[in-house]
Amino acid sequence: MTPSVRIGVVGAGAIAQVAHLPSLARIRGAELVALCDNDRPKARALAERFGAPDVVTDIEDLLALPDIDAVIVCTPNHLHEPHVLAALASGVHVLCERPLALDTRGVERILAAAKRADRKVAVGNNHRFRADVQALGAFLRGFWISPREHPDFAWAFFGRFSIYMGYQAILTYLLYILEDYIGLGQAVANTTIARMSSVTFVALVCSGLLAGWLADRTGRLKPLVFVAGLLIACAEIAPLVSPNLRGMFGYAVLIGLGYGSFMSVDLALMTHVLPPRAAGEDTTGRDLGILTTAINVPQILSPVMAAALLSATGNNYPLLFCVAAIFVVAGAGFVLPIRSVR
Repeated sequence: MTPSVRIGVVGAGAIAQVAHLPSLARIRGAELVALCDNDRPKARALAERFGAPDVVTDIEDLLALPDIDAVIVCTPNHLHEPHVLAALASGVHVLCERPLALDTRGVERILAAAKRADRKVAVGNNHRFRADVQALGAFLRGFWISPREHPDFAWAFFGRFSIYMGYQAILTYLLYILEDYIGLGQAVANTTIARMSSVTFVALVCSGLLAGWLADRTGRLKPLVFVAGLLIACAEIAPLVSPNLRGMFGYAVLIGLGYGSFMSVDLALMTHVLPPRAAGEDTTGRDLGILTTAINVPQILSPVMAAALLSATGNNYPLLFCVAAIFVVAGAGFVLPIRSVR
């Protein structure tokens, strides 16, 4: 028969009364041998209620009891560290209520003491053992795909993420670029955006069809994605090279050519880097959903990044063009290490 684990409880406050003492009474193989609290009458009443044979008012007296295996520390927060260290010095295991210590140095001291004593220290992070929390954790872990195990998926994800970071940074601020950088009035800027959108639409449709045809004809996706990224980067540099309407319409043409061809072949590339399925499991929808966040998240983050950059630099739009282009070029480069796609 396995011997019982002899446990002492330090602190007779609310958490000990409603959680630890009732739990110890229900756990097979756990023996409550003593209760320690500076309020002896309260401790005595609880000891009688939960069957603890000894009551002490000092932790040193508790730790001096024979054959004690572990203690549960339920004292006020500022006493957790000294009480845990005292228990470890006596060679017993410890379960401590949150927090383990008041700062990181205190935690480091406890971990070092536990290592020296070769004893276990646990913190009462009880919520992680709740069924609903464990179910939620399992659900969220299901969305984690290890970059080490599936590097092609990771490269594709970060490539798409980086390209959209650069793409959205300029697109979101197009009206302000026309007004503040090019110097147009609001009415003219709005009309110009409409004209630029028409140009971009035509270029996008043409490049999308052409890129799709080339991908099917050659069976190669990475070069097309890379070239598409370079076209988007060139589009974002065009207003820097030519800070006038000619440069902005150059942006409109190039962004249409680059983004149209990118959209045409990017999704095809993504379907080739999905992790292999386990037997009887279809995770295609989940995996494509994860890849979709590489579009949605930049749509939120990129405008915030652009706003912060412009605010910090006094509306330095040339710097924004350069940063956006760097993001896009980096994203285009991320597809090159992918091995499962030509």
